[in-house]
Formats: sequence, C-alpha cells, structure tokens
Amino acid sequence: MIKPHAPGFKHQVEQQQQMKFEFTKKEFGELIAAAKEAGIRWKKARTLWKVGHHAYTRHNEQELRENIERFKQTEKMLIDRYKTVTGDEWPG
Repeated sequence: MIKPHAPGFKHQVEQQQQMKFEFTKKEFGELIAAAKEAGIRWKKARTLWKVGHHAYTRHNEQELRENIERFKQTEKMLIDRYKTVTGDEWPG
C-alpha cells in the first residue's frame, strides 16, 4: 500500500472507496443466481459444441472450459463476499 504522504495515495483511496458495494440479501441472491445460470448455459454450450451444433462451431473447448470456470469462481466469490459482509453462510 502507498504511504499516506506518497504521491498517488489519494487516488488509490478514492478507487478503493468507489469499489465498495453494499448489496441486500435479495441482490446477493440475484447475483449468485445469475452467475450460476451463466455457468449452466456455458455447460450446455459445451455439450452442443461437442455434438457439432452449428451455432457453437466458432467456439473451442478451452474457451468453453474457461467460461464455465469463470462463472463458477464468480459464484464462489459472491458467496464468500456475502459471508464476509454478513458473517452468515449463504442459505442457497
């Protein structure tokens, strides 16, 4: 971290303050559900790609795997964030 008297400190603090998000339990639920749904859609896309469905030929297996993993990590990050903010386990 930059020392309080160093150049750029004020900018870094402003950035950190802008990144604070406060969500309600309902909003956390919507975000977690959206991440889960996106992961499921990418898994379906991978299945359709494997069987050669014409709409998915522009994708490749690595891209599909990366997207599945990205949304899995996003879901986990949101659940972890919920626990950090509230101190409670995510009920879903």
